[in-house]
Amino acid sequence: MSSERSSWPSSPYRNYVIAGLAGVVIVTVVSAVITDSRGDYLSRFPIFMGGGAVTIFLLGILGYWWYQILSGYRAEKRQLRDTVLDRVPPLSALRSWQTLYQEMVLYGGKREFLERELATGNRKIVEWFLWANLITLFPIVNVWLYLFGIVSQGQFMQYIVPAIVILIVLMLGRTYMLLGGGKGDYQTQMQGSLGLAADKSRSANESVLLGERRGRSVRLEIKGKHSVIFLDFPIAEFKIESPKGKFEGAEKLPVELISALELPRAKRWQQVRIEGSQQGIKIERTSRGQNMWLYDLWLAERLAEAAEGQAAA
Repeated sequence: MSSERSSWPSSPYRNYVIAGLAGVVIVTVVSAVITDSRGDYLSRFPIFMGGGAVTIFLLGILGYWWYQILSGYRAEKRQLRDTVLDRVPPLSALRSWQTLYQEMVLYGGKREFLERELATGNRKIVEWFLWANLITLFPIVNVWLYLFGIVSQGQFMQYIVPAIVILIVLMLGRTYMLLGGGKGDYQTQMQGSLGLAADKSRSANESVLLGERRGRSVRLEIKGKHSVIFLDFPIAEFKIESPKGKFEGAEKLPVELISALELPRAKRWQQVRIEGSQQGIKIERTSRGQNMWLYDLWLAERLAEAAEGQAAA
C-alpha cells in the first residue's frame, strides 16, 4: 500500500491557477477602463470587481485543497481496507521507510493500529488547514466588511494587522504541537501496529520488544545505536555479513536462501550481520538511523518465507 494521497491531474490545477490569475487581471483592468470611460473616478466598481475576482479565485484554491485532503483520506482508508498481503512485502516496498512500515503492518501486524494512525494523521492535516483557511479568509472577509461600510476605515486599520499577527503566532504554535507532540506515543503505537510490545522489566537504557507475527515469535533488543532481531524460525545454520551494503558469499548459503539475500547494494544493509540456526534467525546492526531494525525484521521474515517455501515444495 502506498502512503501517497490521490490527487487531481496536475495540468487542470495549473490551468486553473494560470487562467484564474489572468482572469483577475482582465476583470480588474476592464472594470477600471469602463469606469474611466464614464469619468466616474470615485467609483468603487473596479475594486468590487477585482476584489470579487480575487475572492472567487482564492476560494477555488482552498476548495481544491479541501477536496484533496478529504478525498485523499477516503481513498487511503479504502485502499487500506481492501489490501491483503499473504507474502512478505516485495523489494519495491523498500523505496521508503513509510511504505515498508505500512506493508509490514498489513503482512503480519495489526491493521486497526494503522487505521487509527491514518485517522489521527488526517485530523492533524484538517486542523492545520483550518488554521490556514482562517488566516487566508480573515483579511478578505474584513476587506469586504469595510467595502460595504459595516466596518469603518479607522476600525479596520486598528485591528486587522494585530489580529493577523496573533493568528499567525497561534498557528505556528499549534503547528509545532501537531508536528512535535506525542513522539513517545507515536513510537509505542508504531511498535504496536507491527505486533510488538515493550518488555517493561528491562533497564532504562535498553529496550526489548516482544511479539508474534504470522505465528512466529519476534524479539527485538535495542541498546543505543545497536539493535538485534530474533525470529523464532528454525533454519539451516549459516552466517553472513554485509560490511559495505552488499551481502558477501550468499552463493555459499543453502539454495533456498540465496535468492532472498540477492539484494541490491544499499546503505541500509551496511554493517548488518545475519546468523541462522535451529534456534532461529538473528540479525544485528549498529546504525545511526532511527528504526532501521524494521529492515532487519523484513529480511528475517523474507528468509523464513524463502525457507518455508522450499520446505513446502
